[in-house]
This record gives sequence, structure tokens and C-alpha cells, in this order.
Amino acid sequence: MITGRQLQCVSCGTRVLTRTGIGHGAIQKHKFACPTCKVEIGFVLHLDQEAASLEYDEPTNAAWVDGDNEPTNSVLFYPEMMIPRGLPSLLSPFVATAGNLKDIGEYQAVEAARRRIKDNLSPIIERVVSVK
Repeated sequence: MITGRQLQCVSCGTRVLTRTGIGHGAIQKHKFACPTCKVEIGFVLHLDQEAASLEYDEPTNAAWVDGDNEPTNSVLFYPEMMIPRGLPSLLSPFVATAGNLKDIGEYQAVEAARRRIKDNLSPIIERVVSVK
């Protein structure tokens, strides 16, 4: 899930749409440079995983704004994945980074083991579960 919120730089007035992926932690801290004046803007997102809710703190060097006009700038944060610079807004970070593996050989070995376990153990487990 990605949540979006618009903010405005207190230095130059530039509006930026922040798109933030929801991670597994309780707190997410994000910082970026204003696209126009390069002032550092930061915000904190508090997550309650049990209640499935979130709350933003007031940003530093910016203010949250509402508005109908679409900002020309946007930033994307994803807490558990490195996102390529210049990622188009409609492209998912998962799709863009699907082939970014540290060690392709290790991945292939783990995937082959997973397939062997699935193919060999699934019928046994299904028989055990079906016995009443």
C-alpha cells in the first residue's frame, strides 16, 4: 500500500506530493531536498500495525497542505526497498526492482530447494491433513 500526502516548502512555497509505502515497522522517517530550493524537508509516519492506522507528524521545513491543484513534483519512499531514481509515477517499485538480486546463484539455489520441497512434501502434507 502507498499513501500520498501533499506538502509545501516553507522556504520557497514549492508543493510536493509525498508517496510513502507502508512498511512493517512502527515508525518511518523520511527526508528529501526540496526540488526548487534544496532545503531539507523531513517527515515522520507513525504506524499502528494492530489497528491498521497511520498518523503523520508535522513535517520539518514544510507544512501539510490540501488542495485540488496537482503538484508538479513528487517523491516516493519505500522503507524496505531501494527505489531507482526517476521511477515513473505509475510504475510499482516491486516491478522496477524485480531483477535486482544480490546473488543470482544463491537465489536460484533457494528457489530450487523451495520447489523441491513443494513438489515432494505437498502431497504428504495434504494426505496428513485429510486424515480424520
